[in-house]
Parts: sequence; C-alpha cells; structure tokens
Amino acid sequence: MAVGASLLFAGCLPKQPEYIDQLDLVYTNYSPTFHFADQHTYAIPDKVVKVTGALADEDTSEIEYVSSTYGDRIIQDVKDGMNSNGWTEVNVGDNPDVILFPAVNTTTNINYYYDWGYWGWYYPYYGYGWYYPGYYPPVVTSYKTGTLLVQMTYRAGVGDNEQVPVEWVMVMDGLLEGSSADMLQRIDNSVSQGFKQSPYLTIK
Repeated sequence: MAVGASLLFAGCLPKQPEYIDQLDLVYTNYSPTFHFADQHTYAIPDKVVKVTGALADEDTSEIEYVSSTYGDRIIQDVKDGMNSNGWTEVNVGDNPDVILFPAVNTTTNINYYYDWGYWGWYYPYYGYGWYYPGYYPPVVTSYKTGTLLVQMTYRAGVGDNEQVPVEWVMVMDGLLEGSSADMLQRIDNSVSQGFKQSPYLTIK
C-alpha cells in the first residue's frame, strides 16, 4: 500500500522544468483607455539601459548600458515586433506617437547553507571532546537572474512637469545562465511571446 500510495502521489506532481528557458516568464499589461489604433509611429533608443543607482543621479555619464551583443538583439527584436504590427519607426526628433524604453536589471542571488547539527559532542574511547564536521563544509551557491523591461510611453498632451504615462509594458524575467547563443535565442523567444500576448498593438 505504501508503495502504491507513493506512486499515486508521484503521478500527481507537476512536471518539473528540464531546461533553463522553461523558467523564463513573460508578463504584459496595457492601458485599456489608450487608443493604440490611432497611433502609427514609434521611436526607440539605440542602446539598452542597465538599471543601476546611477539612474537616480543627474550625472548621465555614469549610466551603464547592456553590451551590444545582447542590447542590439533586444532592440532589433522590439523593432521587428512593432513593425510586424503595422508601426513605423521614426527618429525621436520627428515627433513619434509613442516612445519605447528598454531597460535591463540583473541580480546576483547567493545562497549560504550550513547544517549546525553537525557541531556537537562526541563520545570517543577516551573521554569527551568536540568534533569538527570535516565532511560537511558550508555550501555557497550563486546564480544570476535578469529582468528585461520595455515600456511604451505617450507624451502627447503632457506638460513639462507632468508624469509621462506608460500605456504598455512588457516584462521578461529569467535565469542568466547558458551560452551566448542560448541567451540570444531566449531573448528572441521572450520578446516574440510578449508581442503575441499583446494583440491590441496591431494597427494594420
């Protein structure tokens, strides 16, 4: 019965991810009052900002950018998604209907594990004493996670001292592990998925 029960519960457990890209998440949201169909042009920077504390400073020389290896692919994927939905790219100085701002944030997660149960007294052949858990040293693991954020802003009718509204947002989150080719493929897949989740962007 115990064996049968264990097999039954094992069959009920959800399948665990086998590959890193199966942990990638894509979230999109939009303003339901914004008329996307009335907009036709967009602009996007040629670099992807890396979110750091320097963004809060006035000295823009301290702002960091994602390496071109990944930044260029992110920008091109976003352009491809916008163009395929009927939008036309223009320069920021040509008064675009919307502006897209891509940014990336990375976090290093560190896990430290030590089992204090391995410290204690032992009773050897000749009296009491301490023993040291030489076979169970502390374990330290680390891994990086990254978030790609793309925001669509709409500035028409907004004053200089007013906040610029974000009408659409796409957030992609995942582990920063794997080869460069694998990372680029996952960027492609995530951005493509974000546009698939946003049918309201189609203005054809």
